[in-house]
Amino acid sequence: MNCERSHCSASLENVVVYCQSGERLSSLLKDVAKMWSSARETQRRTTSLSIPLPSKPKAQINMPFQSFDYANYIKQNPLSANSRFLPLFEAIENAFNAIEERYRLTGKESGGLVTITIVREAVQPVLKLEETKISPPPIIGFQIKDNGIGFREANWRAFKEVYTTHKLSFGGKGVGRLTYLLAFQEASVESYFAEGDKKYARSFSIEPTRSGPTESLLKEVESTDEFTIVSLNQMRPMLREKCPKNISAVANQIALHFFKRLSISGGIRCELHDAFDGQIIDLHTFFREEMLLSDKRSRFTLRNEEFVVTQTKCKTKAANRHQIMLCANGRVVSTHAVPAGFIQSKAKLDDGNDQFFYVALVESQLLDSNCSNDRTRFLLDEEDDDVNSPSLLESSTPSISSILTEVGKLCKKFLRKEVAPLEVIHQRRIEELCRSNMNFKPLLKQKQKELFELPYDLSDSELEKSVWRIYSQWKYEIRTRFSSMTKSVRDNNNKWMEYRDRYRSTLHELSQMAMHDLAVYVTDRRAVLDFLWDRLKATEDGKFRDEAAIHDIFFPRNTDSNDIAWDESNLWIIDERLLFQQYTASDLNWKKVGLDGVDSNDRPDVCSSYDRVFDDTFAFTEGSQPYSSATLVEFKRPERESYTELENPYAQVVRYINQIRKAGSITKDGHTFRMDKSQPIHAYVVCHLVEKLLEHLNAVDFTESADGQGFVVHLPKLNAIIYFATFEKLIADARKRNRAFFDKLGLE
Repeated sequence: MNCERSHCSASLENVVVYCQSGERLSSLLKDVAKMWSSARETQRRTTSLSIPLPSKPKAQINMPFQSFDYANYIKQNPLSANSRFLPLFEAIENAFNAIEERYRLTGKESGGLVTITIVREAVQPVLKLEETKISPPPIIGFQIKDNGIGFREANWRAFKEVYTTHKLSFGGKGVGRLTYLLAFQEASVESYFAEGDKKYARSFSIEPTRSGPTESLLKEVESTDEFTIVSLNQMRPMLREKCPKNISAVANQIALHFFKRLSISGGIRCELHDAFDGQIIDLHTFFREEMLLSDKRSRFTLRNEEFVVTQTKCKTKAANRHQIMLCANGRVVSTHAVPAGFIQSKAKLDDGNDQFFYVALVESQLLDSNCSNDRTRFLLDEEDDDVNSPSLLESSTPSISSILTEVGKLCKKFLRKEVAPLEVIHQRRIEELCRSNMNFKPLLKQKQKELFELPYDLSDSELEKSVWRIYSQWKYEIRTRFSSMTKSVRDNNNKWMEYRDRYRSTLHELSQMAMHDLAVYVTDRRAVLDFLWDRLKATEDGKFRDEAAIHDIFFPRNTDSNDIAWDESNLWIIDERLLFQQYTASDLNWKKVGLDGVDSNDRPDVCSSYDRVFDDTFAFTEGSQPYSSATLVEFKRPERESYTELENPYAQVVRYINQIRKAGSITKDGHTFRMDKSQPIHAYVVCHLVEKLLEHLNAVDFTESADGQGFVVHLPKLNAIIYFATFEKLIADARKRNRAFFDKLGLE
């Protein structure tokens, strides 16, 4: 805390000095940015740990095993299945380090050998009838042998101390061996080495106790070869289930982790042995022949940090996806997908010789110095802070995201030859989709970059969904920008010229979007009319569809306007105004609609079956209290020829109007709305004008339409009007109202 205060004080003092001396503000911002970045860096390095290792004491660098509870540490830090090979990797890296230390002390850089032996469960293998090969038993452990420097006294002392700096020059954290018993129940070491003019043998085990390593058994031996064997035994059951059985799969895991070491010709030899079938894999040869097609080293600088990237085409035996591996001290720490926009295909690529996946290894001093103690993550921000000032961003430490983006740029150049044909096919596919959909068409100009950055291997439905998301985002951006700009113009009308060009550009985009939305909507209207016309035709058995099938085209039954989107209603076929009602209910009885004082249990017999025969759609519109009008719609089956007195649609609608007038109000969601007698009620009866219906209307004063396809009944005492119209008249009138649009789009 004191550190932070002094840092802030220094920052304020610099501000005063700069301001008094009249220095440019940009210089001040750069200095403040550097101090801000430094403070963030200090905070990140001191607070971020992926596995809660014991804190390093301030008074000393090293910490004896006995000073913390190793057994409790094992319980508190279970290893995930994805990290099951981490202890093995630590043991292998220690073996490489031991050989490198011998090279350094002897001056002879040759003859180094690391041998990894797979230990399997001691069971009798069984050959199943359907198999041609014996399946190997499960892997339960590993032995790692090296001919390095051995466990000399100095190495033994360092091994017993957590956070030792003994191998700092190799990038060692001093905690790697803590992971051994996270994956294995037993670990032991046997080492033969020379110290002075004598030869010794040292052996000890690592146990899940508070103290960890046991006291070593040291004895002098006669002349012998120098080597060390680390045994990791009894892999924990949960991790054993996920462990591959095949030696090639294990070799692949090791080769990927030690990508850099194995890519160097003439490096320390490394072999993988399997006593089960006698197989021996030279991991350098395996890497070159089974994994790698080609590679290229590149460099880039990001915010004054240097990065080296090894870009490879990895055979599909070795990799199963395109990926970027961030390394520390020559070892892979974290794996990431290639950022969107640089290599859109998730599928394997083909360079003409073989299929491959792209794998990049990234190294830098920044990554080396910001690796977590357990080597599973970096102590860097995942994303850049949302800093508006370029000077602040430029002076900050690179984030993981910014590093991956720079590697993505190199990837695009590296794979240009293989990706180019896929890019052409992808772009053609995008263009065909957008041109076939009126909504998407303007995206080819407005959002081409986002479209072409979509993955190449999406299915048709996935591609359409992705394009729709881009379209929706574009609409939102335009409307937000237009709303903001309109407010700015209104608040700064004296600065119209400054806003004019941007305002007109945004207005053009908004108009373009609205035009395509309207075109889609009009096309949908034409399709609805065609579908309705088809439903009115007789079926193959000569019968006509009932009113329910027709009803759902206009408005779904058993729903109200709270259940559906406004454009799911096709009441515009009857009257355009019906699209803009406050509340609409379809095929619901009066109680559900909320007509006050009407209870279905008190209705006369003819009303008791409202939810079966009451095909009315209610629409209350133009204002909230009171409603200014109500509208009823009654559908009857096409070409229906008989109507009883009870089924007479005229009598039905008059009865409904009387019930509304008697109730005088409607209650919805706890709110009561009045329906005064001065407010008109409009009713539509959609049916065919057959003789039986006309007989029921003989006593009614009505006015026939000019085309003979409908008539109007005025009810002055009820302040209501009833419109009778055939389905054919509704469709014909709707076509006339929309003809200008249909003609413009070539739909007529």
